[in-house]
Amino acid sequence: MLAPEHDFMYTAELKSHTFETLLKSNVTFDYQHYPGVEHACFVRGSDKKPGELEAMVRGKEAAVYWMKRFLQVN
Repeated sequence: MLAPEHDFMYTAELKSHTFETLLKSNVTFDYQHYPGVEHACFVRGSDKKPGELEAMVRGKEAAVYWMKRFLQVN
């Protein structure tokens, strides 16, 4: 889960519900919180907004890692 701090679509309540539900389900998951950035930071990556470019890079790296690990994409 890639969770920007400010997200009108993925609210704090939904983030909490996701985290708690996954813990109770006893499944392996990776929950990454991205403080200070907004919804869509992973596609915008503006260097004009503090932290946004770094969030985009971290998000891309997390997505590529997941695809390589679980989809066996090279």
